[in-house]
Amino acid sequence: MNDYWNEPDDYSDFCPRCGANENSKDMPELTDEQMTTNWYDEGFCSLECWKEYEKDGTYDGLDMPRHKRLSIAEKEELRRLNLLVDVLKEMNERQNKKSSPTIDGLFESLPDGDFNYDDCEAGDWHAYLGSQEWDKKAYYQEIGRKDGKRFFRIGEIDSSGNSDIFEEWNEGEDPKWVIETTYNQNTDYFVSWCNYWSDCAVTGKDPLKDYCKPSSLTPSDCIKFMKDNLKYLLMGLKY
Repeated sequence: MNDYWNEPDDYSDFCPRCGANENSKDMPELTDEQMTTNWYDEGFCSLECWKEYEKDGTYDGLDMPRHKRLSIAEKEELRRLNLLVDVLKEMNERQNKKSSPTIDGLFESLPDGDFNYDDCEAGDWHAYLGSQEWDKKAYYQEIGRKDGKRFFRIGEIDSSGNSDIFEEWNEGEDPKWVIETTYNQNTDYFVSWCNYWSDCAVTGKDPLKDYCKPSSLTPSDCIKFMKDNLKYLLMGLKY
C-alpha cells in the first residue's frame, strides 16, 4: 500500500500515446518553435498525438491556463490515488461494520421515558456532486422516545439551507441502514473531499471556493489536499 505514496516515474520522456522518445526512430524531428508548444511541454511527440490522446474529452489541456494543466506524471499519480480512495473506502466501511454498536447500544445511556435529543447544529461539510454541480452538505441526528417507542433519524442540510430527513428508524423496524449511515459518516467525509480535489485537479476549477486563492490553484495543490484526506482514511484503519 505504501507504493501509492511514492512519487510516480517521470513519463515525460515518452509520448503517452505512441511511446516514442528522443532516442526512438519513430520520433519526428522537431523544430525549435515546435519545442515551445503546449503539447511538447506535456511530453507528446506531435500535435497529432496530442489530439488523438485527448479525443475522449476527459481532459482538455489546450483550453486551460498552463499552471492548471495536469502533467503526464500528475495524471498517473491521480489515477493511483483514485484507486487508493476506493480501496480505503471499502476497508474503512468493513471495519466500521464490525465496530458499530447496536441500536440498543445507542440508547443504553439515554433516559427512560419519553425524550427528544437533536443536534444543535449539523456536522462538518461534506463535498458532493449533484446533478449538475458540486455542493456541500452536512448531517444531523435526532434520537428519542415518543409514547414509549424509540426513534432515530438522520437528516442532511445543504449550503442553501435546504434540509431533509433521509434515514429514519422507528422501534420495530430494521435499524441496519441508520447504523451503517451513522458510522460511515466519518469515512464518507474524507472520501467526499478526496473526490472533490481529484475533480479539481482535472478541471482546474474550485467550484466550492475551498482554496483561499482559487485563481492560483494548481493540480499539485489539489493532489496535496487529496493526500491530506487520504491520510485520515489510513488512520481510520488503525482504530
